[in-house]
Formats: sequence, C-alpha cells, structure tokens
Amino acid sequence: MITVFPAYKSALGDRQTTLSFTKLVSIASNPSLEWKMFMAHLSNNLRGDSSPPMWKQLYQAALLEFDPGKLPVRIFEARNAIHDRAEDILTSSSLAEHRSLNSALHTLQILEQVTAREKNAA
Repeated sequence: MITVFPAYKSALGDRQTTLSFTKLVSIASNPSLEWKMFMAHLSNNLRGDSSPPMWKQLYQAALLEFDPGKLPVRIFEARNAIHDRAEDILTSSSLAEHRSLNSALHTLQILEQVTAREKNAA
C-alpha cells in the first residue's frame, strides 16, 4: 500500500488514506473522471498562493506532464529545484516547508517508479 500524502488526501476528500500501487497506476493510466478531478484538486492545492516558488512550479509541471518523453526531464528539474530550496532553508525555515519539500520529493519518486514500470511494460 502507498500512503497518500496530505495534498492527495485533500484531493481525495479524506475518504481514503492509502492506495494500492495497482490502484494508483490504474487511475493514472485511465484518465477517468476520478483522475481528472484528482488532478484538478491537486493543481488547486499546489497553487495555494498567487506566486508559488519555483520549486513548486516545477513540481507541478512534473505532476501534470503526460508526455512520457518529457516526464524524466520534468522530474529531474523539479527534484533539483527542491534540493536547492532545501539547502537554502536548512536552518531557517518552518517545519511546514520542510515537510512540503519532503513530500514533494517522495511523490516525484513514486511518479518516477510508475513511469519506469510503464516503460518496461511497453
């Protein structure tokens, strides 16, 4: 089972806190109404303020990229931006931002794993 992070929990309406990997891949590979609603909610959650930081913009671009050829580059760019921000705030930022960065990195890791499985299956 995969733990669903806070952004996903709110996108799912707090009705489910874990998803099986198979269910996550099934939802992602079949863009149903449920998937489109999930992505819309996720997008809204990521846009919390009027000018999100660069790491968040790159993270959002990676999550919303559907072109398998572009996805590895988007993940790489987002991961680098998150690492850069983490270094910047190492001793000075709030715990909430540290958690957001950690959650984003973990989500990118899951996205990368799903992409690799799809590539190997093709």
